[in-house]
Amino acid sequence: MPTFFIAPVSHATTPGHDTTGTGTGLLPWATFAKFLSSSTAGDTCVCKAGTYAFATATITSRTVQADVGTIVIFDGAAATRRWTIEGTCVFSDLRFTTIAGGTSADTAIFQVSRTTAATVTWNRCYWYAITLNGNADGGLFGTGDNSSSSGPYPVSFNSCLIHNILRVTGTIGTVSIFGARRNVAQITYTLTNCAIYLNNGGVDNISSLSAQYLSSIATAVLKNTIVMANGWTLPFGTFISPIATYSVFHNVSGAPSGTGNITADPLFENPAGGNFNLRPTSPAPNTGTLV
Repeated sequence: MPTFFIAPVSHATTPGHDTTGTGTGLLPWATFAKFLSSSTAGDTCVCKAGTYAFATATITSRTVQADVGTIVIFDGAAATRRWTIEGTCVFSDLRFTTIAGGTSADTAIFQVSRTTAATVTWNRCYWYAITLNGNADGGLFGTGDNSSSSGPYPVSFNSCLIHNILRVTGTIGTVSIFGARRNVAQITYTLTNCAIYLNNGGVDNISSLSAQYLSSIATAVLKNTIVMANGWTLPFGTFISPIATYSVFHNVSGAPSGTGNITADPLFENPAGGNFNLRPTSPAPNTGTLV
């Protein structure tokens, strides 16, 4: 399957252009939308360094990755936007910021398709400074409402970081990181070597780590993962039969018991400043397993 390139119009050496570009490394396109409209299932998008608009889109069986050794940011400009993901998709080394969740019942920002089973893999991706508006099980990740497909929907996160996720002040409804909507079965979130740090208090609290609605079945598998709430106690949520091993749950109520799990402060270096390295005195290093 072919590989295509995109680059911001301001890129120093190979500026992107949707009209004169050809999608090659030397003549890249400028937008992710151009890649989606010009490619087919199974194709790969390599994003050159820079910032791209995060716009509402449906992504079907694509691979999207940052160019080697570069920082690639998808910025939602604080507006309501969503990716609907279907088929087999892999996303690697991408950052997502300033996106707003919708206010309808069907509100997940990263949502597996309502009608088509999806297998989604996130590698070394980073979500921060995102607001969730909630209303009937809104989430950062989730499934569509009244789905005609029962899945399965395996969604995997490998060495990913999620932090500074807020809900809009005064929001009414369930606001979670992981969700599942009505009539959707068999969605499984698997987190390996990940960190979730929610540094928000008062009325901006995320309602829970996970929420599901009516007949939906959402399960969780966590390994070598840190989940920490700073400033309040975060309910783990309504996962069915969650499994966790060698993971840290600090200020998290209802977290699953399991081999090697601890509840102590993981002692990040400076989470307020975006440094999520662990201090030398952290209880977490050398307590997990190699994967």
